[in-house]
Amino acid sequence: MIKTQRTKQIINKQVKLIPGNLITLKITAVGANNVGINEFSYGIPVLVPNGKLGDTVQVKILKILTSKKIAVAKLIKVINSTPIKQENVNLPTLNSGTSLDITINKLGPNSTGIADLPNTYNNVNKLIVKKSFINVGEKLSVIVTRVKKEYAFAVVNTLTTSFLSPKGTEPTVSVTPTNKGATKQLAFKGTKFTVVLPKKAKRYLKHIVFKVANPSLQDLAVNGFEQTLFKKGMVGLDTVNQQTTANFVNTVPTDTILFVKPSLGAKLGDKVQIQITKFFKINGTLKCNVAIAKIIKLNPISATNKKALVRSSLRQMLKSGMHYGEKAIKCNARMKNYVWTRKKGLDGKLAVYTSNFNTSLSGQNKTKATVHTGATREARPLIKKGRNIINLLKTRRCLNKALAQLTKYAVKGKTFLFVGTKKAASGLVSRAALFSKKAFFVNTRWLGGMLTNWKTILKSISKIRPILKEKQMIIKDILEKRQNIKTRLIQKALLLRKKSKLMLKKGRLLIQMLKQNNAANDNSRFLFAEKTNLLNNKRKEFVSKGILLLEKRQQLFVKRQELILQSQTLKSKATQLTNTYRQLLNNLMLSRKKLRELTALLIVSKELQAFKQQAKQDNQNLYMVSYNKFKTLNADFIISNPPKEILNKMVSIIKGQALVIKNNNLNLKSVNNSKTLILSQLLSKFNLFVPTIKVSIKNLQTYISTLQMSLNKVLGFLSTVKNKMAVYLTLKNKLVAELQRIKQTLQIERNIIRVLRRKLKQIAAQKRLIKFLPKLRYLPTPATKIEQTARFLMKKFVDPKMKYPMDSIYDEKLSRQSKKVAASRKKKWQRLEKYLGGISNMTKIQEKQIRNNVAIIIGQQEEMNAVRECQKLGIKMFHIVDTNCNPGFADHFIPANDDARNSIKFILGKFLTRIRLAQKLKIKFKRAKIKK
Repeated sequence: MIKTQRTKQIINKQVKLIPGNLITLKITAVGANNVGINEFSYGIPVLVPNGKLGDTVQVKILKILTSKKIAVAKLIKVINSTPIKQENVNLPTLNSGTSLDITINKLGPNSTGIADLPNTYNNVNKLIVKKSFINVGEKLSVIVTRVKKEYAFAVVNTLTTSFLSPKGTEPTVSVTPTNKGATKQLAFKGTKFTVVLPKKAKRYLKHIVFKVANPSLQDLAVNGFEQTLFKKGMVGLDTVNQQTTANFVNTVPTDTILFVKPSLGAKLGDKVQIQITKFFKINGTLKCNVAIAKIIKLNPISATNKKALVRSSLRQMLKSGMHYGEKAIKCNARMKNYVWTRKKGLDGKLAVYTSNFNTSLSGQNKTKATVHTGATREARPLIKKGRNIINLLKTRRCLNKALAQLTKYAVKGKTFLFVGTKKAASGLVSRAALFSKKAFFVNTRWLGGMLTNWKTILKSISKIRPILKEKQMIIKDILEKRQNIKTRLIQKALLLRKKSKLMLKKGRLLIQMLKQNNAANDNSRFLFAEKTNLLNNKRKEFVSKGILLLEKRQQLFVKRQELILQSQTLKSKATQLTNTYRQLLNNLMLSRKKLRELTALLIVSKELQAFKQQAKQDNQNLYMVSYNKFKTLNADFIISNPPKEILNKMVSIIKGQALVIKNNNLNLKSVNNSKTLILSQLLSKFNLFVPTIKVSIKNLQTYISTLQMSLNKVLGFLSTVKNKMAVYLTLKNKLVAELQRIKQTLQIERNIIRVLRRKLKQIAAQKRLIKFLPKLRYLPTPATKIEQTARFLMKKFVDPKMKYPMDSIYDEKLSRQSKKVAASRKKKWQRLEKYLGGISNMTKIQEKQIRNNVAIIIGQQEEMNAVRECQKLGIKMFHIVDTNCNPGFADHFIPANDDARNSIKFILGKFLTRIRLAQKLKIKFKRAKIKK
């Protein structure tokens, strides 16, 4: 059985389910309300009302619900009827929706139980029930959801299971289901819950671990179970919509541990929505459940907030007039599902036949609001003033789907083509394309072959490209200037508004202060005068003190100047004395040195005289020889000369006397006896100058004594000058300290005077403000009014002066042509610019990339040529469809009024917001990749 179904599925994969197509299939199961189901042939279940089990039928596809992954079809004819053999005709037939009390005989895979029904029904022998912690022998009350050949599926009818709060010291958290009407069972894989991550939760590897305290004795829905079975083709559509409940006898163990992997930037203490990915039951010594979950949403919106958001969006749609359709006569058959319908009962009353409003707002499955009467009634569209009313709940749903898909296209970097030639849409289309950056537009007329005959269009665009470039440059400059003027104008207005608000605030505080003072004191009306007089008196007092201090400071400055002059004269005198002292000291040192030398020579002369006398007494002959000959002699009887330095001194003395005695009669060869002594003439004659040396010594001694006396006098003068300079320095330091103190005092008093002046100005300003307050209350205006005023001023005064004659561009290009040729060519260029100006930038992309465009078409009936060309090239399309349009032509559509400007503006605004946001995200992702 499974192999044949798989082969059928593989064969039929090539066949696409498209609304309106006729297909052949076999009914493999029967769900609620006698709905036949084909489960495996086309990849998704196909629901056929009034289908019988085992029949091969031809059906027409009505709609495909991609969100629920099902297709709804209409029975055309029965090709082959193969009734199921019934073993016992007397037994009743089991249908879906029947309530039964059963006992589980054996267990199946994936927490399922099988109950045998022998000799109970003629078409079913077994019943399969899914329930967590199911046990053999367990008695359950169930509802049949789907009937197949020889077996059926059921769900539990009521719930008696309760989850107990876990015990222990670990942090626990209560689980809140996402749906308000019913809670979900924790054991099901794929179940969603809203929880608050405990701040003291433990961490194990990459998971946050905490115990879960589940609500007890509550009705737990089995949406997760139904969705799982529904995907496998085991539950009927009506069962899914009705949200049947299950009954669990066993209780979940108290220890239920939840492992949550942090993602989306979630932190401990945050409110998150989680989804169960795995569930384990541990039956050892530690009986507990272990669940692994992932975070799917951070800070999820509550149901009430979601309803409020939906209501606000619906109000905006109603305000924009999106609910007005075309005339009822022009209504397209495929648009009947998107208009409000009504029912007429026997009593003649009308009831709207649509989804329950509150249920639709909360995102739950829809239930039809019907009037319970015994008579049959017909569903007819709700018509007001001959027009259909579009169901805005469905419009909102379609708009959200379209926006999600549009965001994906924008993130991928696709370009957009806006098409809208209606008068209401033309301006909005060009504006939306301009702000979308990577977008093109057609807002005048769709020329045939604008996409399919692209080569011809390129030639036409090349003719007007230079003109378009020049115009763009001019328009860019004009817009920049205009924007700068507008921003400056608004900034000035906002600044004035801010200042006026501040003044009003100060005025209120001032009046409040005056009222308080009036309550405390009767003389409060003289408050300003008293304050002013007091401040003026204080100011005068400080000013007089400051003047005295300034005079004193001036006197001290004069004294300091005198001290500086006196100290300078003393310094010059001290310098002169120092120089004199140094000169005298130098002379004294030289004189003493000369005295020592003369004393030494005197001693030498005395010794030489004593030597001569001794030689006479000893009868020795003394001979004098010149110094040059004396140097050549070498004998014991020669008297040696003194050192060279002493000889030089002697020579200098002798030269002073200019007395030379020569004796050349001495025969040196004959001088050989011991009674003979030879000495130089220099030594011999030096004795003659002994008196002179003595006189010189006396003179030097007197000169030295006079020098010493002069030095002592100079030292006395220097000490007196030094003492005077020390006194002047102390006086100067005192003057500087006094001047510094006066300066500080003046600075303090100046600050006080400044504060007093400021207070006086404040009082004067308060007086003026009190006078001006009655006029000031009209000055602050709202920011919206400022914007409107700025727009009006720009339109009235700025825009007329910023107009540029665009015709001059054509005239410059055609200046060399004749008038006739220039006029015809100008007309041709203007026509081409009018029709092809919006797609001129499309020439920058390749022809293959044009197929990757995304077309946004407003007014399907008027743009059928564009629709057909987009279909031919395989371009994805978003349509704003009115009641006279066919949604089958569009890949994504929004049922709305396509004639009203506000309606188009609302939808294009949503589109533009999503496109720009996606483009910014793409740029951020690129930058992040480059940084890595």
